[in-house]
Amino acid sequence: MNNFIDLTGEKIGKLTVLEYVGDAKWLCKCECGNTKVIDGKHLRSGETKSCGCLIEEKANKIIGQRFGKLTVIERAEDYISPKGYKKSQWKCVCDCGSTIIVAINCLKNGHTKSCGCISKDKVNEIIGQKFGRLTVIERAENGKNGEPRWLCKCDCGNETIARGSFLKNGRVKSCGCIAREKIVITNDKEKRLHRIWSAIKTRCYNKNAKSYKNYGGRGIKICDEWLDNFTNFSKWSLQNGYKDYLSIDRIDVNGNYEPSNCKWSTDKEQANNKRNTLYITYNNKTQSLRQWCDELNLKYKTIANRIKRYNWTPERAFTTPIQDPVKRIEYRGKIKPLKQWCEELNMSYPKIANRIRRGWTVEDSFEK
Repeated sequence: MNNFIDLTGEKIGKLTVLEYVGDAKWLCKCECGNTKVIDGKHLRSGETKSCGCLIEEKANKIIGQRFGKLTVIERAEDYISPKGYKKSQWKCVCDCGSTIIVAINCLKNGHTKSCGCISKDKVNEIIGQKFGRLTVIERAENGKNGEPRWLCKCDCGNETIARGSFLKNGRVKSCGCIAREKIVITNDKEKRLHRIWSAIKTRCYNKNAKSYKNYGGRGIKICDEWLDNFTNFSKWSLQNGYKDYLSIDRIDVNGNYEPSNCKWSTDKEQANNKRNTLYITYNNKTQSLRQWCDELNLKYKTIANRIKRYNWTPERAFTTPIQDPVKRIEYRGKIKPLKQWCEELNMSYPKIANRIRRGWTVEDSFEK
């Protein structure tokens, strides 16, 4: 008992120490009139300052306070957890008139602000909203795990019940008709159309697709009529000239994929309707270079090189016979293969051949 400290007669908080009762405990009397045996270390540290009435007084100050839509009206029975922990609870009245029992910590940290009517109000805001093809009509019975569900009407006319979370995150977009449209492909023609339809969506909306920069990256989209409805796309295609050897073509290359701006075209027609299509005016008539080559029975690649690479005029490109001008060359009154001339004159064959193909005279090609 060398370290024994006599606390008899000392006043700590609302407590007055009366006497030592053994085992490091002291009998104390509270200002409220109650007596209580308290551990000495709790007295010395100030952890205990009353018989418990001080805590009760502080707790009772919460009565009348407002938290969100809740007003505290009285103390309720404490909640005791399975492990024996005690939590104070309070009876509150909500602005809507309902009463609810709430733990004190849930009131103070803002976790509970109403009897639940705030959540109900937010939930009801979903009525009338559209998610994909579904329009929310009214609240349906909750699911097995209590999750909120909604009665919805699909654009196809069917009604279905869907979870609110699935509507908001896009997991559910229809009554199931979208999936059925993807599955019901009965022949090769529809399979090809479905591949074309899927490819259009990919290049317009998949940022990871190689062709996205030329389509979706330029703001090109698919009309709502086709975007999530393969049946509509297929029906339009079959009624507007679809053939297995044709591909879909936009009339305005800067416009969207929609019925008024699409047609089914051959490869040549597609080639004549590109952003980089070269149009040539010749004999007072303007058309694409490929169309000119078809009309004049000329090799497209050769004529394109003459105009684009060598800057020939259209007239010269179209009228100059298509033959290799560097095979045999007349120079100094003699005709020999260009390679032989280059060997005799100790000149670079690729350099001289390129000059002649670009329209240089033979003399200038060898002598400059």
